[in-house]
Amino acid sequence: MSVRFLSLSWMACWALAAACVAQNVAPKAGQKPPSDTSTTPTTPAEAKTPKRPRTKLEALSDRLNASAVEVQVAAVDEVKSMVGRLNKSDVAGVKRLPAVKVLPHCLNTLMSLKRFDDVETMALIGISYAPAATQYVAKLQKCRVEAFIAAGKGEAALSAAKAYYNVVGMGETDSAVDLMGTALFNARPNEKGIAVRFKKQQLSLASTGPADSSAGDAGAGGETGVGENLLRSIVVDPKPFEEMIQRIQFDDYGKLIAKGNLLLLSDKAKEARACFESAEALTNEDKELAVVTESVARSIRAETGAIAPANRYILARQSK
Repeated sequence: MSVRFLSLSWMACWALAAACVAQNVAPKAGQKPPSDTSTTPTTPAEAKTPKRPRTKLEALSDRLNASAVEVQVAAVDEVKSMVGRLNKSDVAGVKRLPAVKVLPHCLNTLMSLKRFDDVETMALIGISYAPAATQYVAKLQKCRVEAFIAAGKGEAALSAAKAYYNVVGMGETDSAVDLMGTALFNARPNEKGIAVRFKKQQLSLASTGPADSSAGDAGAGGETGVGENLLRSIVVDPKPFEEMIQRIQFDDYGKLIAKGNLLLLSDKAKEARACFESAEALTNEDKELAVVTESVARSIRAETGAIAPANRYILARQSK
């Protein structure tokens, strides 16, 4: 009898618990039911969760990656129209950045369509519209290099590749070295092993030891263990960026970063460093200070043609 009573009591407890759970889970009138967290939904309808609507830029990106060429071409024309409507008074490109973010996808589509001249034009437009966005400036500059290489314009590719080496983030230096090696191989086919020699030079200058005064400083002088630093033999064409630079005045943090990036693309490392150092006095948060530190390091790398002095600068700043 006692066993039966105990069993009935347990059953009553389970029933009460189930009722409480059902009461808590059941939605009130007008409320949406909570998402099901169980691993085995009871019906297919419960397993489905509503998808977030695609933004206009995401939908545009989808069309740029479509398999149908006519859809891609229409999407490219849409990007051109969209970029043309952007506010040109936003010199640093803060308000225009969301639209500029879709440009790398557009340029990849143009590359697949072999419209290399359009890649060059659109990349420069993107850079001019958001020059303070270092990540996207570098992506667009890389597109320029790849377009020049694909079009067989060796010297133009070499010039653009050095500008890319100058402006790209410190963490992407290896990518810049690889791209420069490809550009050298295509522009100077008679110099056997030139791409390998360049990579060996950069490797010999890549020591990050703060006490090291040989590899990095040798880069500043131009000599390495494997000959003259090849970066010294490459002349950058500054003309595409001259007008962009002239439009920017020194009056806030964003514009100083923007002008510094454009000066790096023009291979004017000392002037770029001055912009970045001036921006430090206008930083309002740690994130901006970190951007300035890396930006100065990028200008050091551009000036010396080596990563080691830039790394030593970052290490010195971090130790303060």
